[in-house]
Amino acid sequence: MINTESGCTGTGAAAEEAGRAVRALEAEGIESGIIRGRPIRLLAEAEREDRASKHTLFLCDTGEDLRAFQQKGFYAVGYAHAENASEHFPGASYIIQEPDLVDIDSYVKIYEREAGLPWTILRTPRCLVREFTVDDLDGIYALYDGQARQYLEPPSADRAREREVLEAYIDRIYGLYGFGHWAVLALDPEKNPQKSPERDPEKNQKKDSETNPEKNAKKGVEREPETNPEKDLERDPEQTAPGTFRPLPVRPGTLIGRIGFSAVTSEREAEASALGVRDIDADFGFLVAASCRGTGAAEEVCSAILRYGFEELGFSRVTADADPLNRASIRLLEKLGFREAGKTGEKILYILSANAALRRAP
Repeated sequence: MINTESGCTGTGAAAEEAGRAVRALEAEGIESGIIRGRPIRLLAEAEREDRASKHTLFLCDTGEDLRAFQQKGFYAVGYAHAENASEHFPGASYIIQEPDLVDIDSYVKIYEREAGLPWTILRTPRCLVREFTVDDLDGIYALYDGQARQYLEPPSADRAREREVLEAYIDRIYGLYGFGHWAVLALDPEKNPQKSPERDPEKNQKKDSETNPEKNAKKGVEREPETNPEKDLERDPEQTAPGTFRPLPVRPGTLIGRIGFSAVTSEREAEASALGVRDIDADFGFLVAASCRGTGAAEEVCSAILRYGFEELGFSRVTADADPLNRASIRLLEKLGFREAGKTGEKILYILSANAALRRAP
């Protein structure tokens, strides 16, 4: 639950828009209100009514109010309006204007970012995609089995150092870009309300499930199933009938992959440019746990994330690369619609445009 409290003391247009924001949120079932007064009284009222900081987002229209709330451990952002044009909000991660035009999803995401909570990006029939947390560190180590280590550099043996790296990634990459490589967790499809009406799950996710928003990660690897090297990795043997899915062979909630986008480096731009590829928005990569390779989970999630990148993040063109010996990853990239652009060093560079990707969607 989010309460939107405005420290607005104005009586004109600012008060009216704050009132409209409150009414709009309350109409959606979100408890909201306006508190007017100086910081001491505001904090006293908030604490007296037990509005715990983990449940409330405060919109403050003075820098003094903002600092006071933040010092008490409350989650607060700046509120700029016509009547406080000269106000400054040092320390504010967000400054909101026209709060009546901000949708609930954006308020939720601002609150989660202030509270240090991971954003949920999307769901597929069998997986949840969200931002990483430091609690995922052990799961990240588990992803790097012998097969993955053939193509990717694993985390170092220094777990304390890797924890610091992960914390910095969460703080700087997600906060700055609004995207990155995300954690993929197994869901129980029987308890997940999202179902695919067609055989191909990743082509039939509803756009509504992908409206949750927000570069430096390794490229992905998929392993050839040991029982049949020629088997198509993306065929889903766990699917029993169109629109139905068996659970993945792990407990629900298990981290089964890291998939997403990274910022385009100058090196990647130069490599792509040498092959005639320009205007790249992001680099795509994936890694799926050994236990879930050959189940169709990679295509299921990669397809949904790529569509999210093109439809929600506004990407026009993304790249990916793969080791020429990693045939499983190459087949997956091709199945996702990537086309080969050429060889860069020891890797093959692939490219996917929004037009090509979205044409594949039904």
